[in-house]
Amino acid sequence: MNIGIFDSGIGGLNFLKAIRKTLPKFDYIYFGDTKNVPYGNKTQNEIYNLTKAGIEFLFNKNCKIVILACNTSSSKALRKIQQEWLQKNYSDKKVLGVLIPIAEEAANRKDVRRIGVIGTKATIKSHAYERELLKINNSLEIIGAVSNDLVNMIENKAKNKDIKNRIKKEISVFNNKIDVLILGCTHYSWIKKDFKEALPNAYILDTEKIVAKKFKDYLNKHKEITKSLSKNNSQQIFFSKNIDMFRNKKITLMGLGLIGRGVATAQFLAKRGANITVTDLKNKEELKSSLNKLKEFKNINYVLGEHRKEDFKNADMIIQNPSVSPNSSYLKIARKNNIPIETDLTLFFKYVPKNTTVIGITGSKGKSTTTALIYKVLKSKLKEKVLLAGNLVLNKSPLNFLSKVKKNSVIILELSSWDLRNLGEYKISPNIAVVTNIIPDHLNKYKNIKEYEKDKKNIFEYQGKHDILFLNKNDKKLLKWQNQVKSKVEFFNGTNKDIACKIAKKFGVNNKDSLKIISRFNNLEHRQEFVKELRGVKFYNDSAATIPEATIKAIDDLKPKFGNLILILGGVDKNLEYKKLANKIIRNKDSVKAILLPGTASNKIIENFKKMKHIFTKVENLKQAVNEALKVSKKDDIIILSPGAASFNLFKNEFDRGNQFKKIIKNNA
Repeated sequence: MNIGIFDSGIGGLNFLKAIRKTLPKFDYIYFGDTKNVPYGNKTQNEIYNLTKAGIEFLFNKNCKIVILACNTSSSKALRKIQQEWLQKNYSDKKVLGVLIPIAEEAANRKDVRRIGVIGTKATIKSHAYERELLKINNSLEIIGAVSNDLVNMIENKAKNKDIKNRIKKEISVFNNKIDVLILGCTHYSWIKKDFKEALPNAYILDTEKIVAKKFKDYLNKHKEITKSLSKNNSQQIFFSKNIDMFRNKKITLMGLGLIGRGVATAQFLAKRGANITVTDLKNKEELKSSLNKLKEFKNINYVLGEHRKEDFKNADMIIQNPSVSPNSSYLKIARKNNIPIETDLTLFFKYVPKNTTVIGITGSKGKSTTTALIYKVLKSKLKEKVLLAGNLVLNKSPLNFLSKVKKNSVIILELSSWDLRNLGEYKISPNIAVVTNIIPDHLNKYKNIKEYEKDKKNIFEYQGKHDILFLNKNDKKLLKWQNQVKSKVEFFNGTNKDIACKIAKKFGVNNKDSLKIISRFNNLEHRQEFVKELRGVKFYNDSAATIPEATIKAIDDLKPKFGNLILILGGVDKNLEYKKLANKIIRNKDSVKAILLPGTASNKIIENFKKMKHIFTKVENLKQAVNEALKVSKKDDIIILSPGAASFNLFKNEFDRGNQFKKIIKNNA
């Protein structure tokens, strides 16, 4: 279970940071009610209801204990929540305030006679601090100063000069004669330096550190609560209204890449005023196409060809490329320094409005086409309400359209195993999940198929009982999953057509209309994509086939009734098994000709061919492969690039491989 921290806005983030630094191993969820800030000018009943709603939000996020960082909530709502509402509705959970630990620290300081408290109108008029301070030392003189304007100024990022002038006005009641100042609002911790400058003779309490220390003491005394808390060193941050959380923040973006998601993330953050350090192991020349898209931004610094430790020690946040291993030594540095680590998807889920429906699609093969098909069918009915993003294949980050997301939007996401691994760390699953199949893949990055499968399972792991999981009923591995699921489980027959119709029906699209739209659907680029016909020979680009099973499917789907299938395949092995693919080619040796590109996967395929050297030809590059295919082809033959392997020995990625194939064909025309 998690630790929850509630505040009326962004002020409590400094409390979250201090508590995480003191108690780093636990899992934290922060909720800031930015929609209703400030609380200080509201009635007691309004404060009570808003605070109660915020706590309930955190309880629904599996929080065992909630800290009210908000002083106004602590002074005006905490007692009633603890004595009445909590006992009646959540007797097994705890809610703590911040006033008592702060008051104890102030009153117990040596040689203290006069204590100043600055806070919102509600906090000061409640006299809560005064009561607690006088309980400890009844000889103290307590002076209160009301300031609601400072909260608004901090939330709206007012100029520092204006903030300093406002502080000077608000503290005039102290006559510069107080010994200790209590910052009775979490927002004020953001401008603590300005208070110190304005009151050089007063000791200003470090309220967030005090609360962190006292909370540690509390957990040490209540071992039964500590034992129930999960320990994954994670945090999630939610707001009731989207706010600009990134202005002037130091953010390290790890892995710009060439696909597009890194660029979209950098653009999103740069437009919001973050100070970004982009770091990538590729050099400037290799990243040229991505760097050109970021030229306009002056707030991006680049560290290319290397990663530096200091960029992971001194940042406010790390945004990692989804494919970066969680065991990266640089991410370990960030965790050690309690720096939050995000991806574009985890950020998206934190900022997406409530009442949106997220449909997530994953699988070892077929997920891109399935995702695109579901989008096309739903788009016909829901129009602009439907938004599409995905992993590498669709080349689109959801941050691209975050500003377009409204209540009741339907968001369709293609999710890779890397995406799901990162979403799992934040306990996030889509409302509707689809799994097309599970076939061994990426075993060069995963220890075994079980570890790969574990990440895939995150697509349903954190669903609620009203969410839905669709499983391919023809996949034996997936059938074993159904007993591990909390949500509703439904099945489809394994085809893109069937799952698209089933999901469309949930949104009011009948099968007849769905099938009509599906009949007009063309294959995606790099997915059995027809390129052109040249001298009676048809060319297909299936470069996104990076596992042997995808190439086997291409053979089954495209082997012509008349003529031969000339198959260009091979590349870099992902620690996969190629025996089935080799046997498929051997069984069809009279009609399937294999041309092998260089690479470790090709070597494996050749080993499985054994002594049957006559059924394959080895080449040095893709151009030579196309020329060789043209030499042995005749009318009615099909030439297809379906590698069944990764591409990084000769190409930037599988898309670059497919584009180069199409370019070679065009030049042969």
